[in-house]
Amino acid sequence: MKNTLNKITVINLLFIFFGISSLYSQPVTNEQYKEGLKLDENMLEERTDHNMFEVKDRINPADSNTLFLRITNVNLFHNLELFNYIENGYTLFGYWLRPELVYYPTSNTMISAGVNLLKYDGRPYYTQVYPTFKFQYTINENISMLMGTLYGSQNHEMIEPFYNFERELGVDYEKNYTVNNTTILDISTNVENGFEFLAKYPRFKGDAWLSWEQFIYRFDPWKEKFCAGITTKTYLTDPASKLVINIPFQFLANHAGGQETESYLPAKDYEYSTIMDFALGLSVNYKIDKKFFKSVGCNVYGALCWDVSPKPDSLLNPNILSGTALYVISYLNTSWINFSLSFWNADRFVAPRGDPMYQSISTETVYPYNTTNATVPQYLYVVRRDLIVPRIYIHHQIAKGIELGAAYQSYIDVVKSQPQQLGETYDFYYSLYIVFKGDFRIHKFKPIVFENLKKVK
Repeated sequence: MKNTLNKITVINLLFIFFGISSLYSQPVTNEQYKEGLKLDENMLEERTDHNMFEVKDRINPADSNTLFLRITNVNLFHNLELFNYIENGYTLFGYWLRPELVYYPTSNTMISAGVNLLKYDGRPYYTQVYPTFKFQYTINENISMLMGTLYGSQNHEMIEPFYNFERELGVDYEKNYTVNNTTILDISTNVENGFEFLAKYPRFKGDAWLSWEQFIYRFDPWKEKFCAGITTKTYLTDPASKLVINIPFQFLANHAGGQETESYLPAKDYEYSTIMDFALGLSVNYKIDKKFFKSVGCNVYGALCWDVSPKPDSLLNPNILSGTALYVISYLNTSWINFSLSFWNADRFVAPRGDPMYQSISTETVYPYNTTNATVPQYLYVVRRDLIVPRIYIHHQIAKGIELGAAYQSYIDVVKSQPQQLGETYDFYYSLYIVFKGDFRIHKFKPIVFENLKKVK
């Protein structure tokens, strides 16, 4: 019952958040569309390698009745050199490709269908072959809704401790399990499916979504899983002004449960769990707009995690029923190289979808679940995390829709929050990306007349 109530509460939150605003429907004009693109650009603040993966979510009224081939491609080299016992290092070398057919039946609707292909070099097969489908409806110039494949990952604009950037590259920390000699496949994906509401006003920006990640039939030996989130930015100054101040809010709920089945999986896989993460902050960005220097700013967040699972100690140490954190990010953006310096101070903090380096619980790759030896630790528990995280991001636009990026980021454990014998205090990664995004017009059809059905008396 408690799991069901948690689920209903989260879903209702999402509907109520934008539901009232969506009652007013009005087509968007070409002028409003252009103004919206300018607003999106003004609302961009800190720019890192993560921004390369964001996609535009507005429907252009001029594309009505037009069919496009959309190709999104990311070529990646991402190498993590980690020497701690929170997370292991690894290297990602490969690409992901998403070809889609995109059709705009009207000036405010869009249908797309395609496939997401993920291939790591050194493997003879595709890691992912995942279908995509989306229906989007622009209710008015401020509100959009969609069902199907979401504008996920980096488009949610969540902080790294809440949402790991590497999910865009297909990385997850859920594994396959063997139960009664049967392998239960639990593949991660950089595709999110569910429903989403998007709000964009001159002084407000919001994203609310529900991503359904694991569907179950009755007696399936695993749990249903979903993730629900809300991100908002409330602007105290005009986003087009030199000095931009906003109040960001972020909420993320991770749930695994369901009433249709019993689970035979180990509790570590976030089974029977609902973990919520909250963040509230203050963001200040000053636009320099010179030939080289572009902007400078600072974001400060206070974060809270709350484990509301029926048996929270089955997942976490009993002392981590709740945790707090402070996250401070300062940055400088230039025409081709960006710098940022972050500080993370956390006490008993857990965000299941966040970067593992910020967590108080190690990943399963460090202390794997072992059914034959109960003395083997299932995870490492660290009460406090104090990290300084510098980052350098080099970017270059080769042509319209083609971007080259390189990044270096390190994690410096300031106070050696983990025991000395368990690892070093300096970890880092470096990356190289080439991103391609393009829409190719195939054909413009004659306008489709959608007639309202009238009741026959």
